[in-house]
Amino acid sequence: MTVSAIPLARWRWYPLLHALLFQLGWFVCVDGAAHGDLLRGPLAVALVALVHLLAMRFPADELRLMGGAMMIGVLGDSLLGAGGAVIAAPFDDRVAPFWLLSLWALFASTLHTCCRWLLRWVLLGCCCGAIAGPCCYLAAEHLGALRFPAGTTRALCAVALEWSLAMPMLILWTRRIDDLRLKARLRAADA
Repeated sequence: MTVSAIPLARWRWYPLLHALLFQLGWFVCVDGAAHGDLLRGPLAVALVALVHLLAMRFPADELRLMGGAMMIGVLGDSLLGAGGAVIAAPFDDRVAPFWLLSLWALFASTLHTCCRWLLRWVLLGCCCGAIAGPCCYLAAEHLGALRFPAGTTRALCAVALEWSLAMPMLILWTRRIDDLRLKARLRAADA
C-alpha cells in the first residue's frame, strides 16, 4: 500500500473546500497584520484548523505536521528578518511574529488535502516552493503586512531559497507521518 492509498479526508469534496478556506485564512491573516490587528489572522487560522482537524481521520497527525511547519517557519522567517531581507508587521522585531507562523501551520494543513499531489515529487515541491513562496510574500508586502528593507529582488530571492528548502522538508515530514500511520495500521491488522 502506498502513501496515496491512505484515506485521510472524510468527505470527497473536502480538498476543494479546504483550498477555499486556506485562501480565506491567508487573506484574513495578512490583512489583519497589515492593519495592526495581529490576533485576527491567528484566530481565523485556528478556525480553519479546527474545521480541518474535524474533517481529517487522523487529527493528531495533522497537528504534528502543523507544529513541524511552524518550527520550520520560525527558523526560516526569523533568519530572513535577522538578515534584513523581510520584516513582518508589527515591524518592531526581527523574530517571525505569531501571525506569520500561523500561515505556516495553515499551509501545512493543505499537504493532506488540496496539495496532496505534491507528496509524490520532492523536486517538484522544491520548485513550487521557490515560485509560490515569493509570490505569497510579495502579495503580503503589497497588502502592507511585510516590508523588504534590502530591496524586493534580494527579499524574493531569499524567500525563494527559504521555500525551496522548506518544501522538501515539509514533504518528507508528511511522508514520514503517513508511513508511521500506515505501519501502525498494518500492525493493528496483524494483531
